[in-house]
Amino acid sequence: MRRYPRTVLALAVGLGFWWMSGCNLGALLPTEAVNFPLQGSLGTFDVQSGVPVTNKGTLNFDPKGITLGRGSLQLTPDAISVVPADSGGGKVGQALQETSELEITVWADSPEAIDTVCETGDQYGPYTITLDENLEPVSISPSTVTLTPKTIGLLNDGQLSVCVEVVSPVTGQVVVDSLRFNLGL
Repeated sequence: MRRYPRTVLALAVGLGFWWMSGCNLGALLPTEAVNFPLQGSLGTFDVQSGVPVTNKGTLNFDPKGITLGRGSLQLTPDAISVVPADSGGGKVGQALQETSELEITVWADSPEAIDTVCETGDQYGPYTITLDENLEPVSISPSTVTLTPKTIGLLNDGQLSVCVEVVSPVTGQVVVDSLRFNLGL
């Protein structure tokens, strides 16, 4: 009969009880942040205050032989900029009369669904971005949204179509440089 050291047995018993208690081992595994640049017109929005504007395109991903099992989509303040239209030289803070919140929603679907991704894709958000008096993002809620199994599958396949919708509190231009996917096994 083979004997195992006490630490190995204690670890095995502890993991067994931990697993039976409903804890998820995947939550302990690290994720890797992957930024997807929104090149060209996909990330640039000419906006009017309160009017939704959408752009759609395709993102490519090389999983490098790894099968992803989980992930989340995150928007980061440093990837978002708001430039108000020239309205006669008034203070920027005056442009924020009713709200200082920017909303961004993202949908993801198969590359073949590029024409309908905004209607049929998996929805992430809306993310509410609080802007300061200089139109700089200061917080984002929610900070991350868990990816659906469908979106994880599309990332594993290497390509997905995305739709990004922006609703701005000011008229001007909003630029979303990238989307951050936190990906894990």
